[in-house]
Amino acid sequence: MAQHWRNTAEGYGWISIALHWVSFVLVLFLLVEGAWMVTLTYYDPLYHTLPHWHKVAGVAIVLLTVVRLAWRLTNPRPALLPAPSWQHWSARLVHLAFYVALVALAVTGYIITTAKGKPIELFWGWQIPAWRSWPSDLQELHGFLHRWIAYGVGALMVLHAGAALFHHFIQHDSTLRRMLRPPRH
Repeated sequence: MAQHWRNTAEGYGWISIALHWVSFVLVLFLLVEGAWMVTLTYYDPLYHTLPHWHKVAGVAIVLLTVVRLAWRLTNPRPALLPAPSWQHWSARLVHLAFYVALVALAVTGYIITTAKGKPIELFWGWQIPAWRSWPSDLQELHGFLHRWIAYGVGALMVLHAGAALFHHFIQHDSTLRRMLRPPRH
């Protein structure tokens, strides 16, 4: 049973699968909540609550991404399924774009949040200190970048899900099934 926790040449283990789906849920939450959050007025009851949850979920996805990268580096990668080479390199490119975009969102989110020199408040007194204060024009630029990179992540999610569904329903291969359960031995 232990072999099901780790990746094998045949497929992903439970840890990789869980990291993938927890990342998906967190990123989806951040996208939906972020889009909703910016529509609120000062007098809306959630105006002060949603930004806190956005920051907490943002820190969580950063930590999860670090764990995910470490797990990816210390586990075998499942063998590639037969497919045209353009599908292999485009899949790698999309995964790389996800990681780069998540790092860029973390950096821009950190700068937006700490622009006035205040730390990011999490729970139970935990904080992420402000590195420094940022000029307001830099804060605005990072707000713009944060929003558009988030839109890009949303587009990547649609592309990624569409490719998985294409493989499942059109090509009838095990691409999607590999991310739903480990291979049976």
